[in-house]
Amino acid sequence: MDQDQVSTHTPSHHQESQIDQLLARKRGKIILWERLVLTAIILAGLFGGLLMGFIISEVKNKTALKKLIAYQPKVPTRLYDIHGELISELFREKRELVTFAEIPKHVYQAFLAVEDNNFFNHFGIDFEAILRAAFKNTIAMKIVEGGSTLTQQLAKGLFTEGEKTFMRKLTEAVYALQIEKEFSKQEILEMYFNQIYFGHGAYGIKSAARFYFRKEIQDLNVVESGILASLPKSPHSFSPIRNTHNCFNRNRVVMRLMVENGFITKEKADKEFSEFWPVYLREIRDRAPSETAFGQKIDKTPYFTEYVRQILIARFGEDKVYNEGFKVYTTLDLNRQRAAQQHLWSNMERFDKTAKIMNRYSKVGVDYSLFGMYETFRSLFALPSLDVRKTEKSIFRHALEEAIVDAMDIGFLFSSGGNASLALDGFRRDTSGFHKNLHVQGAGISVDPSTGYISMMVGGTPFSSTNQFNRAIQARRQPGSAFKPFVYTAAIDSRIYSTGSVELDAPFTHVTADGGTWTPENYEQHNLGPVSLRQALAKSLNVISVRIYDRVGPDRIIDISSKLLKIPHSRFDPNPSLALGSSEVTPYEMATAFSVFANEGKEVIPFAIRFITDRDDNEIVNQETEVRTILAIKEKDGSIQILPKALNWIVLDLLQGVVNYGTGGQVRVKGGFKRPAAGKTGTTSNWSDAWFAGFTPNLTTVFWFGYDDRSLSLGAGGSGGNIVAPLWGQYMVDALRNDPIKNFPNMEPGVQSGAFCGVCNGWPTKFCPPGKVIGGYYLPGFGAPSCPKEKWDHWEYRSINQRYQDTEGISEEKLRKMIEEKYLKQMENSKP
Repeated sequence: MDQDQVSTHTPSHHQESQIDQLLARKRGKIILWERLVLTAIILAGLFGGLLMGFIISEVKNKTALKKLIAYQPKVPTRLYDIHGELISELFREKRELVTFAEIPKHVYQAFLAVEDNNFFNHFGIDFEAILRAAFKNTIAMKIVEGGSTLTQQLAKGLFTEGEKTFMRKLTEAVYALQIEKEFSKQEILEMYFNQIYFGHGAYGIKSAARFYFRKEIQDLNVVESGILASLPKSPHSFSPIRNTHNCFNRNRVVMRLMVENGFITKEKADKEFSEFWPVYLREIRDRAPSETAFGQKIDKTPYFTEYVRQILIARFGEDKVYNEGFKVYTTLDLNRQRAAQQHLWSNMERFDKTAKIMNRYSKVGVDYSLFGMYETFRSLFALPSLDVRKTEKSIFRHALEEAIVDAMDIGFLFSSGGNASLALDGFRRDTSGFHKNLHVQGAGISVDPSTGYISMMVGGTPFSSTNQFNRAIQARRQPGSAFKPFVYTAAIDSRIYSTGSVELDAPFTHVTADGGTWTPENYEQHNLGPVSLRQALAKSLNVISVRIYDRVGPDRIIDISSKLLKIPHSRFDPNPSLALGSSEVTPYEMATAFSVFANEGKEVIPFAIRFITDRDDNEIVNQETEVRTILAIKEKDGSIQILPKALNWIVLDLLQGVVNYGTGGQVRVKGGFKRPAAGKTGTTSNWSDAWFAGFTPNLTTVFWFGYDDRSLSLGAGGSGGNIVAPLWGQYMVDALRNDPIKNFPNMEPGVQSGAFCGVCNGWPTKFCPPGKVIGGYYLPGFGAPSCPKEKWDHWEYRSINQRYQDTEGISEEKLRKMIEEKYLKQMENSKP
C-alpha cells in the first residue's frame, strides 16, 4: 500500500457510545435552559400581569385621589385685628398658598426646564426620561440625573416618606397615574408649587419668593425663578444664602437649560444673569446662613399673640393651631396698640436712665423689697426709720463688678488662668442680683367696658427670647393707692359715709389685738386736718383710708374687691395695710375692675377672640356670642349688676375728682387729655410700683411701671401721678382720636344729695361756720348726726386738742403724753 494513501476505518462501538452520551448531555442542557427561559417568561408574564393588574386596580380604585381630596396643606393660623388687619401668624411650616393663575409663565418654565421638560406631554410617568437618566447614570457610574416627573415628585411629597425602595417607587408611580387621570396639568402644577420645600423653613413657592427675594411671586424675574427651580432637588446645597457659590454655578446651568428648551433667548439669559447677581450678592451679604422663614413671620403684637396662642392651644391643640390655617378675628385695635407701644416704650427708656442712677449707688446687695414692706408698716405702726449705708466692702465689690471683671476675663482668654476664669464665673453668679442689667418695665391693657374687647395689650419692653413675661396678664404687684376706690366703694356702701363726710386727717394711734399700737401716716408725711371723703380720695390720703378700714371693717372691703377684681377672698389679707393696697393684683385684673365702674356697675368679661373660621372661611367658634350669652343670662337673673347703679355713680363721681383736681391731674396737664375721665393713681413704698388705672365712658386703660426685681426703685418722685398719669393721658388722646366724645351718665335715681358741716361732720344748722358747709352724695339709709345747737358747743369754737380727744376718745393726760413724745422725737431727729 502506498504510504501516502490515507487509511480509513469504521469507529468502534465504544467510541460511538461516548459520542452519544456527549450529545445527550448537550441536548439535556438545551432543554433545561429552554425550560428555565420558558418558566422565566411565564413568571415574568404572571408577575407583569399581576403588577399591571395591581396598577390598573389601584388607578381605578383612586387611592391617591381619595388621599389628595382629604389632604390639606399645612398653612399658618393668622390673627387679625378689629379692622381686619393682619396681626401675626402661627406656624411650624411657613407656607403661603398660591393659585396657578398667580404664577408667571417664566417661573414654572424654569422648573420644567430643570425637573420635567416633557411635563405637558407625558401621562405621569416619562419613560423617555427614565431611559435617558439610566443611560447617563450608567456612563457616569453614579446618579447624575433622575427620571421622576413633577407629578411623581408631588406624589412623593404628599403620600410617601421618601424611602429608597422599589415599593416606594411603584407606589409613587401609581399615585402619579391617578393624579394625572383626575387633575389638569395646571392643577397639578398648583399643588406642586404649594407643597414643595425650598429650604430655610420655606414651604411653597410664595413663601420662598418672600424669603429669598422679599418679593411677591408675580414680581420674580427669570434669574430668581431659576434659583428657586434649583432648590427642590437640594435646598441646602443650592441655597443662595448658605452656599452662594454653588447657587451661582447652578443658576448658570438652569439658565442654559431654559435656553435649550426654548423658554428664553440666550441674549436675554446672559443679560439678566449678569445684571442680577452683582446686585443680589450685595443684598444677601449680611444675611445669616442660619436665617429661616420662621424668623420672618409677621407678629406686630407678640405679647397679645402669645396670650391668644395659649387660648387657641387649650381649645384646639397644637397640631391644629399650627397647621390648619385658622383665621382668628380678635378684639385688638392695632391703632391703639401702636400708640401704646410708642408711648410706653419711650417712657420706659427715659425712666430707666434716671432710675438706674439711684439704684446703682444705693442698692448694695440689700433686698430693698424688705424695706418697702417695712415702710408700708411704718405708715401704720409706730416704727423707727432706717438708715441704710454702703460699707467699704460693698463699694469695692460693686466697683469690681462694674469695671474690672470683664477686663480680667478677657485677659484670661490669652493665658492659662483657667481656675481664675472659673472663679470669675462664680463671682458673676453671686453678683447676678446687681442691677446694671435690669431695666424699668411696664405694662398696659385697654378694655372696652361696653363690649369687653381687649383692644390693647403690652406686656413689657419689646418682646425677645429673654423677655417674654407678659406683665399685663401675669405680673402680680401691689397697687398701692390705686386700690383705694374699692375701699371707698365699701365706705359708701356701708351707709356710714357720704362723699361729704369729714374725717380727721391727723395722726392717731390704735391698739391692736396683741396689745401693740400702730400709727398710719400719709405718703407726703403731713396732715390736712378735717377733710371730706371726696378730698381725701382726690389727694390719696393714707390716714383716711385706714380710718375707713377701721370703721367699715375688712370683710366688706374684701367682698367688694373680690367681686370687682374677680379674684378669690384668699388673696386679700384682712389687716389695715389692705386699705393701702398691699394685696397683689395684675393690670388685667385692675382693668377688669375699673371697667365695671365705667359700665355703670355691670359685669364686664374681657376677651381677646371674637370669632374663628377655618381655611375655607367657615365659622367654627364665636367667642363673642358665648360671652353675650353668659351676660344675657346674668342680666335675666340680676347677677350682672356687680355694684348697684347708685353706688357705682357715687364712686364714679369721686374718681372724676382724682383726675380733675387730685393726684391724677397730670392726665390733663402733661397728658393733654381733655375728655371726661376718671381714675386713680397708685404708688407703693420706696417707689417700687407706679400705677394709673382710669377710664372714659368708652375705654378703660391701666398702666403699670416698675422693676421685675421688687427691691429696685423707680427713684424719688417715681409716683403714679408723676410718671404714669401723663403717659395715660398721652395714650388716651391717640387711642380715642377717632372716637366721639362721650359723657358719663347723669345722676342715678337712687343717689341722694345733701349738705354737711365740714367742721362737725353733721347735718348743718344756723350755727355752722360760714364757708364750712359742703355738699355730698350718699345712699338711702345713710345717717349723719346734727351739728350742736349752740354756737359755743360747735367744733369751730373748740380747740384742736379738744376735737382730737372727742374723735379718738382719749384722755387729756394721754393726749399730752403723745404730744410730748412726738416733740421729743422731732428734736432727736433734728440733731446733726
